[in-house]
Formats: sequence, structure tokens, C-alpha cells
Amino acid sequence: MTSDPNFIRVRTARHRRLAEIGDGGADRLAGARVAVVGAGGLGSTVIPYLAAAGVGRIDVFDDDVVELSNLNRQILHSAESIGQPKIASAIAAGERIAPEVEVVGHQLRLGENFVDVVGAVQPDIVVDGSDSFDTRFVVDDGAARLGVPVVFGALMQWSAQITVFDAAGTYGPAVRLTDIFPDTPQVRATPGCAEMGILGSVAGMVGTMLATETIKLIVGTGQNLVGRMLVVDALDMQVT
Repeated sequence: MTSDPNFIRVRTARHRRLAEIGDGGADRLAGARVAVVGAGGLGSTVIPYLAAAGVGRIDVFDDDVVELSNLNRQILHSAESIGQPKIASAIAAGERIAPEVEVVGHQLRLGENFVDVVGAVQPDIVVDGSDSFDTRFVVDDGAARLGVPVVFGALMQWSAQITVFDAAGTYGPAVRLTDIFPDTPQVRATPGCAEMGILGSVAGMVGTMLATETIKLIVGTGQNLVGRMLVVDALDMQVT
């Protein structure tokens, strides 16, 4: 890590020029903590772009290792990292892009331990880049108990859904995952990318949207997605 203020200022100069960010917003980013659940298709773009934005600390939670079939969309990883923990790629990306940012990897599966292990890092925001409703319900419940918002993305084939859940009502109406998707066996059985497929570039599109929404919440600018869901159909290139 580096703490050279001139290095940091020059590295982040382009978004400091934005009227909505400026030096004050850059300082808020540097003081923020974000927990990212999943270093897969969504995390592969969320993590590098949060690091590039200068988010002070990024905690990545993923218990998986890199597999060959991941590489059509999980550009955080490479053929050389097959068999290695995905969190290792996340840490390396942070060091490569933004050495002043602290990227911490947690190789574990989140469940009943969510409040303990995620709460221990005191995140301001949780980004849910998981790929199953089993994990999504864990994140929804845990984040609600911690009182922090969830920037949510879900992928399938050519399409995606993006929104922000905020049980505490800090950023808008108090909305949770379970207000839209009831916790039922049918919802939990929803097939994922392994069964239905996914175009890799769609994961990249959505990951950058999740990173952008996270940055907006931290800086406190723009219209957020609390109470709204963005639906992306990349095959017909329609966004509703």
C-alpha cells in the first residue's frame, strides 16, 4: 500500500474533476468500506472498479477456487490461476490498480455466520454478486440485521436485474429482497448460470453498473436504485 497523497490525487484526478465528486467525494470514497459477496462474474468488474475509484477498504467474501469454465466472464482471473482461491485474484487486482486501497480476502462460505464475519469488518455497503438465491437470502437477512444497504445484481443468459435493497430506509423506501422474491423452495430452486448459461460481457456490463451505484451511494449523488429495479435485456439491447 502507498499513502503518498500526491500519488493518490493524480491517480484519482479524472473523477475528482466531476462536479458531483470533487475532493470531498474522493475523501468519502477513501473513507468507505464495502463488502463484496462473490468474486465471480459480477465481482470481477465490481472489485477492480471500486479499487480504481479509491474505496478505502474492500472486503471480498468467496470460498471458491477458479475453474476453467469461469473464464468466459470472470475476467478477474486467468488460466494461470485455475485451482487458486478467487480471493487471491481480487487482492492482486487491488494491488495492481490502486496500491493505496486495502483489499482483504475472506475464503469462507456465508451463512448463519454472516452477521459475525461481515459485521466485524463494519461495511458501509454490501454488494451482492452471488449466483444463488440461497446466498442472496443470507445476504438480505444479514444486511438487514446490520442496517446496511445491499447493491444487488442477478444474471441469466442475456439478461440481468440491478437494484438496491435498503431495509433501514436510509437511502429511500425500506425495501428488501424478500419484498420482491419470497423465500420459498421454488425461488431457491431458480437455476443459475451453470444451468442456463450467461454471456460473459453481460456480466461485465452489470458489474460496472453495480460499482457505479455503490460509488453514488458513498458519494451521495444522483438518483439511486432504491425502490426501482433496472432490467437489462442485452439480446435486444433494451433497458427498462
